[in-house]
Amino acid sequence: MEKQTHKSNKIHYILLGIVLIIGIIIRFWGLGDKSLWIDEIYSLMFSSQKTFLGSFLYMFSDLSPPIYYLILYLWMKLFGNSEFIMRFPSFLAGIASIIVIYFSTKKNFNKQIALGVTILTALSPIMLYYSQEARPYSLFALFSIITVSTWIEIINKINHGDLESKNLFKYTIFSLLTIFTHYWGLILVFFQILYLFIFSVLIKRKLKPLSIASVKIFLISGYFFICQYSIKSYADILLNSTIPRVNINNLNPFKQIFYENYIFLLIIIIFLLLNAKKITAFITNEIKVKKQASPLIYLSYIIILPVCVYLILDKTSSYLHPRHLIFIVPTTYMLISYIILSFEEKKELLKIFFIFGLSLTFLGIYLFVPQKIQNRAFTYYNKPKQEWGESTKYITDNADKDSLILIYGPKYFFDYYFEKFNQKTKKLNIISVYDEDFINPNTLGQEFKYFRKKYKKIYFYSIAILDIRVIKIKKSMETAKNSCNHIEQKNFININLYECY
Repeated sequence: MEKQTHKSNKIHYILLGIVLIIGIIIRFWGLGDKSLWIDEIYSLMFSSQKTFLGSFLYMFSDLSPPIYYLILYLWMKLFGNSEFIMRFPSFLAGIASIIVIYFSTKKNFNKQIALGVTILTALSPIMLYYSQEARPYSLFALFSIITVSTWIEIINKINHGDLESKNLFKYTIFSLLTIFTHYWGLILVFFQILYLFIFSVLIKRKLKPLSIASVKIFLISGYFFICQYSIKSYADILLNSTIPRVNINNLNPFKQIFYENYIFLLIIIIFLLLNAKKITAFITNEIKVKKQASPLIYLSYIIILPVCVYLILDKTSSYLHPRHLIFIVPTTYMLISYIILSFEEKKELLKIFFIFGLSLTFLGIYLFVPQKIQNRAFTYYNKPKQEWGESTKYITDNADKDSLILIYGPKYFFDYYFEKFNQKTKKLNIISVYDEDFINPNTLGQEFKYFRKKYKKIYFYSIAILDIRVIKIKKSMETAKNSCNHIEQKNFININLYECY
């Protein structure tokens, strides 16, 4: 028996090591290969001001929470601002998420469930994806994992009547870190605290310590948000009716959880159906015995309610995206692992290998099966969101003193790659315009006619992502044709680049 236990432990830790190594490799590989895209350029803008205070105020005035951007600011001051360097904090947060979810789940449940959730998290495409992007989501996921794990600890402590102030202090700290990394953390924390209050009332525990911690969390985060909103109020971006309303419900958050492929979910459902009797008995007994302290109840609750809020708000907002719900991804994996590895104590190793084999198979499909974007095939490691670097390099390689680079959009969006690829940027003729009237057919046609008298070539350069102006620009370029001997739209992903000569 001891030999069997020793062998099982050995396999457990070998598999854990393999999963960690794979998780590190897939997150590190190609980290700096792709161009930054518009959201990463925002991160660059927020974090590259001359002073710490300047960076803080810049971010503060844009209604963005501070933690990630100030970390990125300090990181870039120390190591520079290449794509690799900018994405490295997200990579570190991604690796930390794998480690933290293993140890926290092992503490709250057991090491088998911990290994199951670690496999799902380490090999998850969505967790991989945001571990390679210079945005707050990987750090947001890390803090949310700690917050959820601490919340589970508190539920267990309340249930056993031994809740201590240090538990609530830890929860308060990581709740605030989660909220100040991304404001959607407020949704997570609100529903967690609501559950704790309901649970405490139902089992007749004292609410005073919990009430004090809740007031601290909401007062601090609420005060900060109100101050930030007041500073932001001079701008009208939140109320601007010209901003396109983009229906993104088809980008369902659950599609991202299940490896971008519902076949993954289907196989898990089939596995559960094949064990339906045992699972039904397990769930019935679990809920009957543990009631509100059952992980089946509280994990399902903290997954479903934020998704409902998201789906309601998504109907009226163009700013929501499933990535804002990244905090439910590890929790969903925790629930899946809990069900699969709890309904029968036997065959735990077999079930672990089922989770590992399934996850590795669909990760391989995600990484290495080509996908088409604008009639070009890409695999994960070379698939761009936006070819900002490639398009800028094309311009700097081909433009000269007799060329004009006509940028439609804020110039600071474009500065990073112009400075990177062209040592003589100041010698190039660059004009930046961000006036809606400029891209009207008549206006743009007149501008091209005027500039063609002075320059042999004109490069018209603008962003083309989730933007209704793209259609307007295409129509306007038809009128510009009259001023060019030849005009050609270059094929770059989510970038408008026209070359006129």
